Amino acid sequence: YNVGAFQRRTHKQYDTINSVENPVEFNIIDWDDQPTDAFVTVVGIGSKVYEKHNKKIERLQSLAAKRGKEPDQDELNELYVDMLVACTKAWKGFKEDGKDIPFEEDNVRDIYTRYPYIRNFVMKSVMDIRAFVKN
Repeated sequence: YNVGAFQRRTHKQYDTINSVENPVEFNIIDWDDQPTDAFVTVVGIGSKVYEKHNKKIERLQSLAAKRGKEPDQDELNELYVDMLVACTKAWKGFKEDGKDIPFEEDNVRDIYTRYPYIRNFVMKSVMDIRAFVKN
């Protein structure tokens, strides 16, 4: 590890606490790793809204562990969707039957619930700390 290189960088470059609060736009990539016309703008892991929802997820997992059981998967999935909906600050290019899907909480929840591929892409985007630090 090159300590000198680290010391030459500014502290701002490593300020993940503030950088994750600034939304970053991600282009949804298809199955063939090709960009689509759809974009999602999210805040990142560690943001206030992420942490608020992550505490609910951790609480569910902790309660299940205390009972010696696995958490209810439907409830867990719902909490993850809630978190991703809250982390999503904008989108564009989402269409169904050729019509634009407006950016509204219910529409975001519906898409993330019905399309696990998109939900997982958004989760990866939220977790991409480097994208937030570079922004």
